[in-house]
Amino acid sequence: MGVTQETASRPRAAARELVRRTATAALPLYLTMIASSAGGLVDTAVLGRHATASLAAFALTMAVYTPVTATVAGAMRGVMPFVAAHDDDPDGLLPVVRDGMWLGIVTGLLGAAIVCAVPLIGLVFGVPQATLSALGEFPLLLAASALVAAVGNSATSTLVGLGRSRLVMRAGMTGTAAAVLLSVTLVNGVGPLPGLGLPGAGVAMLVSSLISAVVARTGGCAGPPSWPADGSPSAARAPAQC
Repeated sequence: MGVTQETASRPRAAARELVRRTATAALPLYLTMIASSAGGLVDTAVLGRHATASLAAFALTMAVYTPVTATVAGAMRGVMPFVAAHDDDPDGLLPVVRDGMWLGIVTGLLGAAIVCAVPLIGLVFGVPQATLSALGEFPLLLAASALVAAVGNSATSTLVGLGRSRLVMRAGMTGTAAAVLLSVTLVNGVGPLPGLGLPGAGVAMLVSSLISAVVARTGGCAGPPSWPADGSPSAARAPAQC
């Protein structure tokens, strides 16, 4: 009877462990998304106080930038199953990581080209000239941000595939904090420093993407974690990406 109970309890224990590992991996990602959304609200509020034309130009560019970066991120998520399949094989993992980085560069360049075309897209769809004139170099800054974010997504996809979601959260939170601080500082100015307006928001977003990408990639250099039979993560074995 005791053996029967023990045998019956094993599937339940395995299911609980699976739920725990899934929640542990997913929760940091959700928190990162919430923080990023909050950072976007800060940009909107700051630009709304600066000038209505700047806010309209920001909304126009973000209407292109957001789906572009979401599409690139979705493409990079396709790398995760291949990373997970080699989490205990450093030699097999390195080519996957390298290919993922090149995929990020290629998709990032395509996304950046689309964001650069925001003035043309606005002209085709009849956006008022006042809004197009307010764009300035903002689309170019966000195009660079899209490329950097794509390279960063190649790193975060690798980390998620390796079960290192907390490091992804650290990268995202650090970038969001930098974006909020720089937006408040650069858009309207602080003290004797003049505000840059919409370009200041673009610089803040570019720097934020750069910081997130650097934190994710340098964190990935620690190497992939190994997953023993009991499901608990152990120390990393070998460099995953550098």
